[in-house]
Amino acid sequence: MSLVLESFYTWQVLLTYNLTTEMFLTFSPVIQRLLLAHVEHTSIFTNNGDHEHATALISTLSVILHADYNRGRQFLPTLELCALKWLTQISFASNITWTMCKLIGATLNCAAIVASKGEYNSKDVMIKVLKFLDSPNFMHCSNNLRKSSWLLFEYENTKVENLPCLGVVPPTVYDVSTFPLVAGLVSYLRTVADMKLSEKFISSTEIHNYLQDIIKANIEVKAQHWYARQEIYVLFNIIHIHQHVMSFDESSYIHEVALVLLPTIQNDDRYLLPDLFNTFIFNKKYFGTDISTFVSEFTNLNLANNSAVQNANVKHMLSEAIKNLDAISDCYNSVLGVNNFNLTFPPPSLTATVQGEESALPTDWQFIPLLQLYNSEGSGEKAGLIALTSLQWILILEMLRPEIVSATSISARYCRVACTFLAGNDLFRDVTTWLETILIVLLKYNSQLDFDQPIPGLTSFYDFFRQLMEHFSAVSYGNPVFGQYLLIPLQQRHNPKYRKIIWSEQAGILRILSTSLDQLIIPLENFLDPCETDIDILSTYLGSLAKGQVREKWCPVLYKVAVHHVAVFINLYADQPFTKSLLQKIKSLGYQDLR
Repeated sequence: MSLVLESFYTWQVLLTYNLTTEMFLTFSPVIQRLLLAHVEHTSIFTNNGDHEHATALISTLSVILHADYNRGRQFLPTLELCALKWLTQISFASNITWTMCKLIGATLNCAAIVASKGEYNSKDVMIKVLKFLDSPNFMHCSNNLRKSSWLLFEYENTKVENLPCLGVVPPTVYDVSTFPLVAGLVSYLRTVADMKLSEKFISSTEIHNYLQDIIKANIEVKAQHWYARQEIYVLFNIIHIHQHVMSFDESSYIHEVALVLLPTIQNDDRYLLPDLFNTFIFNKKYFGTDISTFVSEFTNLNLANNSAVQNANVKHMLSEAIKNLDAISDCYNSVLGVNNFNLTFPPPSLTATVQGEESALPTDWQFIPLLQLYNSEGSGEKAGLIALTSLQWILILEMLRPEIVSATSISARYCRVACTFLAGNDLFRDVTTWLETILIVLLKYNSQLDFDQPIPGLTSFYDFFRQLMEHFSAVSYGNPVFGQYLLIPLQQRHNPKYRKIIWSEQAGILRILSTSLDQLIIPLENFLDPCETDIDILSTYLGSLAKGQVREKWCPVLYKVAVHHVAVFINLYADQPFTKSLLQKIKSLGYQDLR
């Protein structure tokens, strides 16, 4: 039996690459007799060996039908008899096994290929599938899906050095797994696109719970595995099934699944990306909910100028971004080259090519156009359009899909957006309003910003911050929004080295960092509390005040910061020698504000 099974599977590989196709006519009578034997003698309740043989035979016929449909048409009546018999039996089987699921899955996959040709779509098979969807066994299979999921599997890799992808046995191939059946079922349901069948499937609580777990889980790393490919196909088919009958209330939920699925697509499966982008990611119908429900949460943010006007501005900008989704889609399709990803047949590999299991897109793919502008220094005729549409899409995701973008740290997102200022000399001026709106949204997570933690893509945030300041000094002419971005790392809770660089090495900025107190997005208290205790910084504060480098009329925020910290330190630490030194300098300078 093992030799027969391996012969079938080897033949499938050869047929996939259009090899030995001339042998098909020779073996047609044998295949027909084997099919008839399975119709008469093989049932769901027979032994596993019969199931394995029937599965191998049906799978081989699927390859034949896919490669050369006309040659395989002669078997369709017999295949239909097999499908009707086994689908009837699976609906009331008392103990569903792995080999049963493989047999039903292979049969439904074959039925999907036949249905995709648009010539032979059996209504009888659809009726049997509907009865199965109404049966307790479908509930069992869908409930078991989470237990069979590789993407949701919690495991400890045993680190087999010579077989890195097989460090653990995937639950997909456990004896109790029903994954093959579900995989075949969703392939069939997506292909036939029958409203009633799709409604039955998506109304399953177990399927809904599985998708919710996928949204919440961190699946990007687990997706870089050969066994993950099969589950990625299942998820891809499931969201397409939702397309058939999706209600208004489910739109954001399915869009979240699509966004989670996007960075899990492997290099060898990049041909899935155009469909995913055009059908789901940039489809306007997924943003139909009244956006005021999303904007309302910003009324409770701890921002300096949180007002009805600010909230209205955010809502207006979000509305404008959604209206421009077509241009946003064109931009990302062009920059990422998505439209060039096509399915090749035969495939380059039946398993995976070198690096084929790696993700086709990174988790923070929405920032790729901005990073390309940064690397090219904003050159190109469409640089302005790319910057605009990228920032609009980033705003949409930050506002409407916060759980999805949280897979990238808030510090990394801040840095990615700030790269816009470094893309050319004045590119940022055309998108200043968008940069400000995004900063307002990002600062919802101000308490989570941590510039001392490693930031993917940056070797040193300190060097990046210095680059921002140098660019600000060279080209900004005191742009207040650019200034807002520079002020963020200067909050008291961040590392003092960021305050030192702007007050010493880059002290020329003090003259032009003119963001006013009214323009300040975050509360002024974030710069004033706790009291500064670094002696070098306090000395620099006083020196800058004495030299007139910072004055209230041209640098109100930093002027307030310097005066406050020097005065408060003197009051709190009056007995320290350094305090006495400060007082002597203040007295000699005649600086009234600090007395």
